[in-house]
Amino acid sequence: MHIDSLAFRLTISWALLLVVVLSGGGFLLSQSFRDAVQQSFDNQLLVHLDDLLAGTTITRGGRLELQGTPSDQRFQEPYSGWYWQIENNEGEVLLRSRSLWDKNLAYNADDFSSKGNLVLDDQSLRYVSHDVFLSDLNAGVRFILTGASQELDRNIRRFNVILFLSIVLLGVFLAVGIFMQVRYGLRPLRSIGRDLSLIREGKRTHLQGQFPTEVQPLADEINALLDHNRDLVEHARHHVGNLAHALRTPLAVLMGEARQFLASRKNPADAARQLARAMERNGTLMTRYVEHHLARARMVARRKTSGEGTSVRTVVDGLCNVVSKIYHDKKIEVDIRPQDLQFHGERGDLEEILGNLLENACKWAKSRVRFEARMLSAKQMHIVIEDDGVGLQKERREEVFARGKRLDEMTPGSGLGLSIVREAVQLYEGEITLDDSEWGGLAVVLRLPLLKG
Repeated sequence: MHIDSLAFRLTISWALLLVVVLSGGGFLLSQSFRDAVQQSFDNQLLVHLDDLLAGTTITRGGRLELQGTPSDQRFQEPYSGWYWQIENNEGEVLLRSRSLWDKNLAYNADDFSSKGNLVLDDQSLRYVSHDVFLSDLNAGVRFILTGASQELDRNIRRFNVILFLSIVLLGVFLAVGIFMQVRYGLRPLRSIGRDLSLIREGKRTHLQGQFPTEVQPLADEINALLDHNRDLVEHARHHVGNLAHALRTPLAVLMGEARQFLASRKNPADAARQLARAMERNGTLMTRYVEHHLARARMVARRKTSGEGTSVRTVVDGLCNVVSKIYHDKKIEVDIRPQDLQFHGERGDLEEILGNLLENACKWAKSRVRFEARMLSAKQMHIVIEDDGVGLQKERREEVFARGKRLDEMTPGSGLGLSIVREAVQLYEGEITLDDSEWGGLAVVLRLPLLKG
């Protein structure tokens, strides 16, 4: 257990609390026992004092005498510590017990009260007193009765020793219990640490086993993070493959042009211009591919952490202005019917998805394209983009999602459009399907995450 560990912090904090509680509890118990024993001792003295008061009479000669004395034999034993004494207001001793023998009880009148402690020849005494006014004597009389407090102190010391040993044993037991509780309570965290070591070594892929209710969300988040990182690696490999596929053709063209330039017997200036044009055209294409796949990599990294919303209507209006300029010769009518929805993701990603689909629809449409968006559930939106073009056979619809696949080589393009769209939609855990448009063309159906405002 290291000094900076969570187990040490929990153990030492509980140990300090245990010391405070047990010490405070022991002190209160000791004081309570002392008060209870002392009160019981005082009550015993008061009983004897009542017997003394009851046995006191005044003779016809005006003298004070006792008809009976307290029955306890200790009041007869010399210097037993159990004494009684009767005195007048001037402090003159009128009567005293045989146990006092030849001594009187001396005390400080200023500090004297109805009960308290006295010392007589190194004897610790506990006393009770009672002042009585006797009308027959026309004077006040004080009755004092004492008992040896050594027994009282001895009982208190015995109790304190037993209490101290009990508290020590209880403290040791609780300290062991706290240590075991901390070790047992933190066992799931140690299990997570071992599993993470095994995952780093490649022996496991996830945290395994059932965890306590408080720790299970942490384990679930760690497993989700592991899956997310695994997806990042997989998508990185996927993008490398896409990029390699996309760059293969431009590089082959450049190499072929270079070889032709070296082997050509044409005018060197014409051959150089032809090579430069090929390098510019293919270099531009390769730059687009690199930028595109870098953007895809950024999308993979941020898709689970984005908390922003993007207005679908705003994005669609901007994209329609762009494609209408690109295909102005076709004079395509674009019907936009989106509700006021917020896409739960990055604006650039939504533009990438809808831009490819709207451009594809306008490319193949005869005269009409319709964009419709509506809320499907609290967390999803439903989008349909359809055209009145020639459509696509059902058996060939899955082919258009393949990387670099083009069903019509006569139209310009890289063959990555729908593949990119499908990949982006899947990154946002959405769906994309192809269906027939009501005009006979192609309808693209999307399900994307909705930010509920």
